[in-house]
Amino acid sequence: MDVGNDDIPYGFGPLEIRIAGDPSKLGLLRTVISAHAAAAGFGPDAVADLKLAIDEACTALILRMDPQGAPLSVIVNRLADEFAIEVCTAGALTDDPLEGFTGHVLNILADDVKAYNVAAEGQPPVAGVSMTFRPNTVG
Repeated sequence: MDVGNDDIPYGFGPLEIRIAGDPSKLGLLRTVISAHAAAAGFGPDAVADLKLAIDEACTALILRMDPQGAPLSVIVNRLADEFAIEVCTAGALTDDPLEGFTGHVLNILADDVKAYNVAAEGQPPVAGVSMTFRPNTVG
């Protein structure tokens, strides 16, 4: 598929990447996110911001997840006017991943940031961070 062709719609549907809940596994994720953002038209500074944001969000979840080492799912959705990234894990978090430095960094880099820690009755807990980036406002 030629992504540069104007006849092809911008959004291709979500891309999901699953990685081990281990900081040493984040390098490949940063590479994939960088390539996806560059293909979406983000400039080099915006791509660097996205890499930092994904790294911060994943690390915040990894450090706070219970049980430790649970896998992470990263879902990237490219739309015409935004780039949405959700990082989630099956399990609860020990505290809010947007507290302190991580929250400050993510709120500077992303247009919208939300954290969730949901435990519905009879269902396993799910926790994550969702971020939205707009190409004209990143970097």
